[in-house]
Amino acid sequence: MLRHQVFKDTAKQGKGTMGWFHSFKLYLIIKDQSDIISVKVTTANVDDRKPAPETIYY
Repeated sequence: MLRHQVFKDTAKQGKGTMGWFHSFKLYLIIKDQSDIISVKVTTANVDDRKPAPETIYY
């Protein structure tokens, strides 16, 4: 089976509620007017609790 290999050395495998996946995670904080306040991108194997404090914008 052919697979997309562009990020093969960067993306990591992770497991979520829907099963295993090979990709990145995007964390966004937006205001009610759709303005982006904060952005964080991690590999799929990073625990969601780790980037949350780093993403929060005061």
